[in-house]
Amino acid sequence: ALGAPWLSSWSGLRPWALHRPAQECKPYQDDSQGVPIAPCGSVANSLFNDTFELFYQANGSLALVTLDKGGISWWTDTNIKFHNPEPVNNSLCKAFNGT
Repeated sequence: ALGAPWLSSWSGLRPWALHRPAQECKPYQDDSQGVPIAPCGSVANSLFNDTFELFYQANGSLALVTLDKGGISWWTDTNIKFHNPEPVNNSLCKAFNGT
């Protein structure tokens, strides 16, 4: 199926296994120097950057529709699957040391 290799290249164990990338993360498991990539996998290394603007006709001219950008992800994705690891000594950067 289209997208199957991309979709299967991620690990649900992230971010708890920062220094031990899962086999499921290939080809984005380690960098060229062997340093673990965090988060790992094709899904984590993809960007969704589409921009949408909607307009409506008002009195003969176009008016921009204000879009609500909140609530665009599932709660489980934001709070369980893809949240940051616990900070180390109050530093999120230190939590990613060695990755």
